[in-house]
Amino acid sequence: MKKFVGFALLLILISGCGEKKEDTSASEELEKTRINTATDIAYGIKKSAQLYYSESLLLGTTFTETTFTCSETNGCVSGKEKLDIYGTVPTAGTITIAKDGKISSKGIVINGYSCDIPNTGAITCKK
Repeated sequence: MKKFVGFALLLILISGCGEKKEDTSASEELEKTRINTATDIAYGIKKSAQLYYSESLLLGTTFTETTFTCSETNGCVSGKEKLDIYGTVPTAGTITIAKDGKISSKGIVINGYSCDIPNTGAITCKK
């Protein structure tokens, strides 16, 4: 019986049972958190654009395509109009609201991350 137990323990050690898996490093976790934060901010920007469009319709005005140019110093502006964004404002890029309310973006940068804000589907951000 002692030989069997010893042999079983040897097999367990050889097979790698109890082997510790590598943990994700703290810097990788921090990077994921930053990307998720930029993505959350981008969703907020999209909601702001949708709200801008809805408010324009409620005022009874004929909506025409509007492109907001974003910068660190001015926020997102189109002529005299400013897109109300609460929190972090993109430092670069444009947000366009089409006549039918569809939203598109180009070159949006949030906290150093490039974000794509499509009219439908998931928003993605990357370094």
